[in-house]
Amino acid sequence: MLPLPEPYNDNSAVSDDSMHLFEGNPELCRTISKENIMNYTVPTTIEQKIAQAVEKVKSLKEEKEILEGRVAALEQELRQKDAEIARLAAEKEDVKGQIEGLLDELDNLVASA
Repeated sequence: MLPLPEPYNDNSAVSDDSMHLFEGNPELCRTISKENIMNYTVPTTIEQKIAQAVEKVKSLKEEKEILEGRVAALEQELRQKDAEIARLAAEKEDVKGQIEGLLDELDNLVASA
């Protein structure tokens, strides 16, 4: 009998504000249940082997499409965050310039008094 694949198990520490890769897609995080083990059959004919391979390829393609969509969404979010960081850095420099100008005026007022 063929060995069964190990179930997915992520024991890594994850911070509360992080998002799990498969959040909202429980189908991507499959585990082997007792029912699946009981229904697991070893293909005996070439047709069964081909059918099983076709199903596996189909499943992997679907999973790949979902993950590519997730990657695209995360890349878009990253671009937005980068733009926001650039905007905030420019705003910081503007405020810094204004404060330096006010401090110069204050120095001039104190020096002339």
